[in-house]
Amino acid sequence: MTQNGHVRTPDGAHLYYELHGDAEPTCIVPAACFLSLDWQSLTQSRRVIFFDQRNRGNSIHADGGRSIVGLDYELTDIDAIRQHFALETFVLIGWSYLGAMSALYAARYPQHVSKLIMIGAIPPRAYRHYENDPAYQAVKQRSAARVDEAGRAYLEMLRGEGIHESDPVRFCHEYRKVHRPANMYNLDGLTRMQNDPCQYPNEHPDRVAENFKALYADFGDWDWRSHAQKITCPTLLIHGEEDRVPLAGAIEWAAHSPQSTLHRIPECAHFPWLEAPDIFFDLLENFLIE
Repeated sequence: MTQNGHVRTPDGAHLYYELHGDAEPTCIVPAACFLSLDWQSLTQSRRVIFFDQRNRGNSIHADGGRSIVGLDYELTDIDAIRQHFALETFVLIGWSYLGAMSALYAARYPQHVSKLIMIGAIPPRAYRHYENDPAYQAVKQRSAARVDEAGRAYLEMLRGEGIHESDPVRFCHEYRKVHRPANMYNLDGLTRMQNDPCQYPNEHPDRVAENFKALYADFGDWDWRSHAQKITCPTLLIHGEEDRVPLAGAIEWAAHSPQSTLHRIPECAHFPWLEAPDIFFDLLENFLIE
């Protein structure tokens, strides 16, 4: 890491960032607390700015409270990072719900995004639109079956003992140990994970749940397909075939984004850089050097 700090937004959010590498092109990658250590290979031949979105990771608010969340804040926060580093154009890489936020940013600010990468992105329509998809239902069932019921009971016991308040870091680690298999098909990938989001209070389960509840309330019954049509840059979508985020959504993003390519990774869920690192990083490198 060559530099870190916080970028203050007009409404008082302090967005934590880490700057790695010094070669062009520059990539902006939200979710620093999940990715900055595990994606170090990405920084070897380019400059990468990892940052934590508001109320997540090491980001804070000026008064010590919680920042207001919503779709527009997600997009203007990306642009605050861009402006802080005086970038005219950059590569934008988003994972999970941030894949969709990155796509919407590229649609709103096409002049600034030279390339877009979406990894396990939430779908362009609200989840209810995929409930009748048999493939999606089958993946959800397999995902749920990987979560140990005894583990759930253990978490309830810890919560009953107040461990979530007296030792929140321990509770966070235990929570992720129980629930991560729902999002990871190849559990061997856990041995590769270097980032530890649980060190940040923002990543403790109750805070994450509170944040997502507010965020998805702002999304409403969304349909972003028309926005996808406004994306003008080359776009790479990467999606694990065992991801409980519907693959049908990635197919829709690709169908509506003019210059997009979708790569499906079999026997892989929501953490492809951990579950299939060779495939994942080869896809990123090949796309970035094209």
